Amino acid sequence: MFVTPHRWRRAVAAAAAIAVIVAVGPAPAALAAPADGTVRTFDAEPVGAPPAGCAGVGDVTVAEAGFGGAAASNRAMRLSDQSATAQTRTQCSFPESTERSVAFRISPAELRNSMIVALMGGPGGNANGVWRFVFAADGPNLRVQAYNGSAWTTVGSVPGGAALGEWQDVTINANLDRAELVVNGVRTQTTVRVAASASLANVYFASAGTAAVGIDYYIDDLAVSGELPDDAFAGVQVVPVFGGAVKGVEVVDAPVARFRIADGTDVADYAVTTTWMDAAIPVSLSGPDADGWVTASITHTFGEAASGTMRTVVTDAEGIRSVAEESVTINAFRQVTVATAPQGQQIHFPDIVKLQDGRLLAAYYESPGHTAPSGDIKVTTSNDNGATWSTPTVAVDVPNDARDPKLVQLRDGTILLGYFDYRWTAPLAIQPFLVRSADGGATWSDPILVSNDQSSAVDRADGWAASHGPIVELANGDLLAPLYGAPNGTEREHALVVRSTDGGLTWDPHSVAIAADHAIAFQEPNLTVLPSGEIVALIRSTSSPARAYLSRSFDNGHTWSAAAATDIPAQSHHQLLTKAGQVLLTYGDPEVAGRPTFGVLIEDPSADWDGYAADAVPLYDSKNGDQGNPSSAEIAPGKFVTLGYDVNARTLTAVFTSAADFRPQDGAGKAPAVGDLQSNEGWDTGLTDGNFQVSMDLWWGENASILRLYQNGRLINVTKLDPDSPKAQHMVVERTGLPNGSYQYTGELINSQGSSRLKPITVRVADANPGRPELSTDNTDADGAYTVTANLWWGTNATSYVFRENGVDVGSGTLPAASPSPQVASVDVAGRQPGTYVYTVEFRNAAGATVSRPLTVKVKG
Repeated sequence: MFVTPHRWRRAVAAAAAIAVIVAVGPAPAALAAPADGTVRTFDAEPVGAPPAGCAGVGDVTVAEAGFGGAAASNRAMRLSDQSATAQTRTQCSFPESTERSVAFRISPAELRNSMIVALMGGPGGNANGVWRFVFAADGPNLRVQAYNGSAWTTVGSVPGGAALGEWQDVTINANLDRAELVVNGVRTQTTVRVAASASLANVYFASAGTAAVGIDYYIDDLAVSGELPDDAFAGVQVVPVFGGAVKGVEVVDAPVARFRIADGTDVADYAVTTTWMDAAIPVSLSGPDADGWVTASITHTFGEAASGTMRTVVTDAEGIRSVAEESVTINAFRQVTVATAPQGQQIHFPDIVKLQDGRLLAAYYESPGHTAPSGDIKVTTSNDNGATWSTPTVAVDVPNDARDPKLVQLRDGTILLGYFDYRWTAPLAIQPFLVRSADGGATWSDPILVSNDQSSAVDRADGWAASHGPIVELANGDLLAPLYGAPNGTEREHALVVRSTDGGLTWDPHSVAIAADHAIAFQEPNLTVLPSGEIVALIRSTSSPARAYLSRSFDNGHTWSAAAATDIPAQSHHQLLTKAGQVLLTYGDPEVAGRPTFGVLIEDPSADWDGYAADAVPLYDSKNGDQGNPSSAEIAPGKFVTLGYDVNARTLTAVFTSAADFRPQDGAGKAPAVGDLQSNEGWDTGLTDGNFQVSMDLWWGENASILRLYQNGRLINVTKLDPDSPKAQHMVVERTGLPNGSYQYTGELINSQGSSRLKPITVRVADANPGRPELSTDNTDADGAYTVTANLWWGTNATSYVFRENGVDVGSGTLPAASPSPQVASVDVAGRQPGTYVYTVEFRNAAGATVSRPLTVKVKG
């Protein structure tokens, strides 16, 4: 154990947390874990055994823990989760009380996901507890969030706390109304709790969830009391109030935090520091108001758009440090509030489309939470490209939960609003529907079922289907509705389309699969119909790490290519075909804390979409994990509006960008000039052997900042270029080891003003395999002892060979390669009986193999 005294007199309790977790079963009635301030060191407990008095699921044991300054003999409770189908968790039993103070040391050994600590309520309490903390890696720090039953709020961080093998001192003090988290002596207070309860009871430790893997951490020196210590809530109450800013715009005397000074003290008794992403920003302090509240403010210009942590630490005269943290976004772009939900309601899942009359039409889901027994779909319009918006009206109000609205206007002017209907009461059912408007969205028809062959009107267990992408209209007038779901309750979801030939009035229930797999689920497909008629589907998946998959159809959606993973971690995404033929892809990024919205501009959507993740631009962050379902419209050529929502503020927000915002900031005056591609295949040796260079030359004109090079439609290289218009630009990409075949190379040059396509070239590789060897023998006396020799006189060299006699291997070896120089190999033969022997040799290299013509050798008696 560590020698660290715990002062206990009246208890504290816990602070809030994050993430919904599956509840464990009832804890044992007997009290086996220490209580009332006794420090449980685990040192006397057997290694490999479950900790006594704790009901565990998964890998929860006592383990050796002699690291991070602990004695070599130290032991601790260890929770490890390497399973994608089960959650590791344990719940240690303690008597009920109205207060709880829990002290422990925590150390991560692996932190690919999150550690969870919760204080449970008494019998009949919420399955997620009363107070719930999640500790998650945020760079080198630990981010701590609190869960309120439906959303998550950052309440603090531990600088350097993500270091593996290091111990952090944690105390959670709580009563039924508020909680305090003390980490390494720094205090944070919160009122964000899961649910009310009449008492506090057991202490809960867990991994991030059922699917999460890569969590391994230790708990040591656990002390639990039913009373708070005298110094509980001794720190200053600090409240973050900054909110955010726009890059390059100075904020003047902008409040960042408020704190309440104690009676009899002065502002001068307190020291305040504020940091933004670990960099200090000078603060000024106001005098206290009538209730003792002091405001800390900053005057500052944020140079870059970013999402990060604003941290304000207040130290009182006794040296007690209190902290408030806020997840802050420095926005790159102008924002406008589109709609605000009434108290008790939230906005989710927006969609937007520009109508033929020039108006913008937006739809969104309004309900008490992310899921609700009944939610409505509302619409609002803008006549001035999103600057102002009409009072929202209800478009869909049905007895069940109408979710995920998606809009499209057909060529005849009809507007379709697709959604899926979720019946939350038994028997459960999920089905896609649409409503129609023939008057520009003023009125809407009754719901029309989007028929399909996997959703059931009876019970979700018999099959279900949902939608999260707009219906698309093809050149022949057919409509395709992208869906996802499962034909029964056990299979993984797969992506599919169904078809209508009468404008959406009826649907052919026979679906066509876009993507299906037994190992991962495919969800939320979105479709883009390119000007060529090609249809591109990007599909969310449950792969780990999270990656979107791409599939294409060249026959109006009747067949689809095999779905291939991209590097884009897109979830709940939207695809907008621009007037210039690009695709603006906006999505929630699960690899960034809170899943904020990012966007990329796919310059050539008929080419590979892989390689764009690094170019993603942050667009919107509500600082809440319940976000990331964007939608975009083009309000003028190259000018876009993207919708995001904030469940805490109950707002729907429009973010305005331009095409240039998604391209390099290089000062270009116009799109790049057109460059040339060429290959030197065959120039060096005369062999088209699959080892060559592809070069790009832009001889004169507006320069590019980026070159994207494709081989047979797949991205193979992204090169950053140094623009210096109008000087020439040159770039070379090496290609090695390509097998025989035909290779088409295409590319695009990109700068801040646009892109230009390179004229395709085709390289044919015919000599990648070794040249053909010729066999000879010195068997002049036909006596059964001779040598068979293979000569490759000229051609692509081999790296190994195999001789065969009558089809049986009789010799092999390796060869040094130096194409097109000659190569020779031989095998000695002895003791052959009279007869006829047929020899061949196979020369091999990485590209393939070439077999000689047969050589017949006769042995006489």
